[in-house]
Amino acid sequence: MTKVKIYGAGSIGNHYAYACYEKGWNVTVTDKDPVALERMRNKIFPSRYGFWDTGINLELNNNNNDYFDIIIIGTPPESHLKIAIKILKSKNKPKILQIEKPLCTPDLKYLDEFNLLRKKNKDVQIFGGYNHLLTQNTLLSEKIIKNEKFGEVLGLNSYNNEDWTTIFNAHFWLKSPKESYLGFYKKGGGALCEHSHALTAWLHYSNYLKLGKLDKVMSKIKLKKINKMHYDESATLILQTNKKFVGAVSQDVITFPSEKKVRIQFSNGYLEAYINYDKDNDAVIFACNKKQRKYLIKKKRPDDFLGVINHLDKAIKEKNLYKASPISISRSIDTMKVIQSAFLSNKLSREIKIKI
Repeated sequence: MTKVKIYGAGSIGNHYAYACYEKGWNVTVTDKDPVALERMRNKIFPSRYGFWDTGINLELNNNNNDYFDIIIIGTPPESHLKIAIKILKSKNKPKILQIEKPLCTPDLKYLDEFNLLRKKNKDVQIFGGYNHLLTQNTLLSEKIIKNEKFGEVLGLNSYNNEDWTTIFNAHFWLKSPKESYLGFYKKGGGALCEHSHALTAWLHYSNYLKLGKLDKVMSKIKLKKINKMHYDESATLILQTNKKFVGAVSQDVITFPSEKKVRIQFSNGYLEAYINYDKDNDAVIFACNKKQRKYLIKKKRPDDFLGVINHLDKAIKEKNLYKASPISISRSIDTMKVIQSAFLSNKLSREIKIKI
């Protein structure tokens, strides 16, 4: 049986614990806060999934140094790389290490040390946490793009605009962003880091469509200081590749109802891939020449994580899967480099050259 350890008993840890439970895996969740572990057992997990899985092991302060096939890091962003570095230095390294988004803080602290260790530990496949790159709407979009004669790509825009409400519905124990990393951009909170699904999706589709390597970043970010918080309320990025293709990314924590989609404009039509098109569905909508289609993809929130877990399961059997994986850790690293450049661009009010 596959053994999994999950760092963090918060919202994301519960999602991954349930997804692993669905696979029939042996799951251990560790957290430094006993209150978080009790909240997981008595409130979060049963309220979301209708029961508590007594087979899930809850562990305080990571006291178990046994071997695990898969380790998932789902703690606040500023601790991600510290934990990953410790794991990569340990004797009982896993086959698979997955790190939730954002990978780290915008200053890229600990990234150099992490990169050195991951290159020394090539037997450990490392993945990021951008789960929407493996959901059915993305997979269907790729299939449609491959099969239809859309023509030239004219535009690529990606959006993840959603106010705090949805986040705090999932983190009901928090009363405001001030009580966690969310209200502090330097800790990995705010629009650019927390909603970086949009940026990563842009990079993913740009790569899939062969639009070139990202070359330049220009940004406009609205930073907000209130009640001792300091976070980016909204961010707009203009991205240019070395093939002179230009597209845009929009992320915020103020939009309601939320807007989460990728829109690709072609010379012969368009395609839009939606996350949470309505309360029950993702969607893909496209028009190509005289053909028009709308696909609703029925889902519940737990379904957003099944693609990642199935991907990790496949990686156990295929040792080099990470090299071509849409959630390879290299994509998470690229995302954070763009975020760092975006903050610099906003500060200097100019375009920033970037190499990823």
